[in-house]
Order: sequence, then C-alpha cells, then structure tokens
Amino acid sequence: MVHPPLDATWIAALPDVLYRHQLAAACVLAQLGGGWFRTREVYEDLIFGPVDWTSAAAIASLGELARRSPDDAREARSVLLRAVGDLIPHSSETRFWPLLHALGTLPGVPEEAMETLSAWYRAHLAEAPPQQDREPMAQPAKPSPTASSAVPWRLVLLVMLGACAAAGFLLR
Repeated sequence: MVHPPLDATWIAALPDVLYRHQLAAACVLAQLGGGWFRTREVYEDLIFGPVDWTSAAAIASLGELARRSPDDAREARSVLLRAVGDLIPHSSETRFWPLLHALGTLPGVPEEAMETLSAWYRAHLAEAPPQQDREPMAQPAKPSPTASSAVPWRLVLLVMLGACAAAGFLLR
C-alpha cells in the first residue's frame, strides 16, 4: 500500500490505479482471519501515520468492517471516532470523505462527532456541509455457525486480485 512499484506501466497508470490498489489492499486487511486484535495495530498505523490516500483507504475499509462484523464494530467505530479528532486543518485532508461516509452509516455514532465533521467541512472546504443521510444502517446480525455464506464471485475475484497486488508490493 505504501511503496507501489516504480515500473513504467505502473507510472503510466497513475494516479488513478494507486488509490484503487490501496483500497483493495485495505479490504484484504479487513478480511484477514484472527479478528480485530490481529489487524488493529496495522489499521492504527495506516490511519494515524502519515496522512495520504493510504489513510483514506484504511478508513474506508475499517468503516466497512465495522458495518459487517458485529464482533469488531465497537472497537473499529472507536478508532474512526478518534480519527475525527485527528483531522488536519488543511483542505487536502484525505480522511474526511471516508470518515463522513463511514460514520454516517454506522449505528451508535455520537452526534458530536458528526457536528465536528460538519464544522471541519465548513472551515476547510465550503460554507455548508454536504447532506448526509443520518439514517444509519442496521447493525448486522451475527451469522449462525451453520449458515452458509454465499460470496459473489466478483467479490472473491476482487479480494484475490487485491491480495495479489498487495503481495506484489511486499515482494518488491
């Protein structure tokens, strides 16, 4: 995610593919076994480390993890709420939009966090914040151990491609 390849084909495809690969790698991170305690430190390093598009990808992935995993939702939401207080005072802050989306769709988000995001938006991007649907998605139910989980083939393919891309980054 952090050190993409430098070959000519990759450079020619920039900047469009870079964020897509970072987001795919963050989604692969969300699917690793072992639960939140295994991935927490990596997420925190990406979100609170140097602010760039890897931070935004990690927030988008963590928001999705919080929506889909009841076991990890509380801790993941806590990290997202901490990120609201960590926004930098600059219009190129990459974490704002993923935070707005993630927190706007999660249940149990304090209104103060959404007000902080709105104030940040007014101060750094525009006069009025975008209208966000404040109707959070329902908390996902825990899957029963006997239920089969049918995963769409496109999702499996996307995760596999993201894993391959992430592995390629790591092996270079």
